[in-house]
Amino acid sequence: MNSPLRPLFLVPMLVLAGCFTTLSSFEQMTPTERAAYACKRHQNIRALDREIDRYSDQLLDIETALSAGYRVHESCKSTPVVVPGTVTCTTDAGSGKTTCTDTSYTTYEQVCEEIPVAIDYRLEKDKKADASAKLQVAMGRRQDKYDKCYAAVKSMSPAQAFAFFKSVK
Repeated sequence: MNSPLRPLFLVPMLVLAGCFTTLSSFEQMTPTERAAYACKRHQNIRALDREIDRYSDQLLDIETALSAGYRVHESCKSTPVVVPGTVTCTTDAGSGKTTCTDTSYTTYEQVCEEIPVAIDYRLEKDKKADASAKLQVAMGRRQDKYDKCYAAVKSMSPAQAFAFFKSVK
């Protein structure tokens, strides 16, 4: 099965097998598949992927604020809420006096309101430039680490690549 579709069949198998990757599965992969599989799961590369995601989310947030012209802040306060209980009354036979007890209690819930706040366009554009620059640096670092990992793992035997994969997850 050396067709161009081979990687497409391996991907679902490897994704499903994720934590059940074995030396046997590494032996069935081509050197490029082994390198891609091991390096995409390398802890340093995954950490850079998370960093890239954070900067991307930050940029999306800034773009949203710039297009809307405001940010929405939440103001929350704790509000008492009386939970009704049962009222039980007893009458003293001798005095005729009635005494009632209420099992209601008070709890608190968070009540929040959204407050639109105008943005400072210059500040937001500066934040956007900063986040964009940091994103580019992170993407470059990630690519460099991935390329070095890929080159190293691609030249390894299946057993060496599997040992590397197990050591850096």
